[in-house]
Amino acid sequence: TAIANGSFENSLTGWSLENFHTQLSFATFAPNEAIDGNQFAKLLPTNNHPGWARISTPITAQAVPGNIVHASAWVRVAASSDTQIILLLRGLNSARTAEVGNSNTSITATNNWKEISLSFEIPDNAQWSQLGRLELEIVAPNLGHKQPEIQVDNVQVDVGDY
Repeated sequence: TAIANGSFENSLTGWSLENFHTQLSFATFAPNEAIDGNQFAKLLPTNNHPGWARISTPITAQAVPGNIVHASAWVRVAASSDTQIILLLRGLNSARTAEVGNSNTSITATNNWKEISLSFEIPDNAQWSQLGRLELEIVAPNLGHKQPEIQVDNVQVDVGDY
C-alpha cells in the first residue's frame, strides 16, 4: 500500500488531524473487533463544538498522469447514529500551497463497519501537470458534540497503471 500505517497498529504515525474540537487516538480491542489487527483510529468530538474533523496522510507512491489511484477505508460510528464520511483524494502542487485537483466519494456510516472506496485516474492536463504530492483524507463534515466517535481502520491506497 502507498501509505504508512493504514491499520493504526500501536500508533497514529503518518496521520495528522485538522480540527482542534476533535481528538484523534487509537484503541485496542479484542480480536475480530477491528478490521485489520486489534487497533483502529478514533475521532472523538470534544468541547461541545459542532464542526468537522479531517485526518490525512501523504501518499508515498509517485503518481503521474494516467496512473489510477485506488483508495479504501473501513469506517463506523460507535453508537446508533448515521454520520456522513467522505474519502477525499487531493492533489497538491510541489510547494503544497495549492490544490491542483481532487476526487471524493461519501457514505453514511453506521455502527457496523462499512467500506468506502474510490478509484481515480490522474488526468493528463495542465492543471494536474503541477502535481507534487497526493494526500488521502477521511472527513466527517458534520461532526457535532452529540455525535459518537468515528472509527477508521484498514486504510489502503494503491497507485499504478492498471
